[in-house]
Amino acid sequence: ARANLLALECERTGIAINIGTGVETDVNTLAVRMAAACGFTGDPVHQPARPGEQNRSVIDPARAAALLGWTPTTDLDAGLDATLAYFRARYEQRSR
Repeated sequence: ARANLLALECERTGIAINIGTGVETDVNTLAVRMAAACGFTGDPVHQPARPGEQNRSVIDPARAAALLGWTPTTDLDAGLDATLAYFRARYEQRSR
């Protein structure tokens, strides 16, 4: 969200700026961390990759730092915890 607000103030337009940590996280690690954040204790179910599915991705935040002054401040686990808290609160609101 902070990067989006900084982008609104940026004088450069029409340029792609990646927002990410520069740290690659594989899907298996992500699944384990998400399960831990949720308290899920079951086993993951693996499926074959879908046609055209991206195998790897690491987003370099260098351009965001140079053009926006933005650097990542939230690590993966804190981000997952915040995201889970948001969705739990939304679920509780709808359940009332």
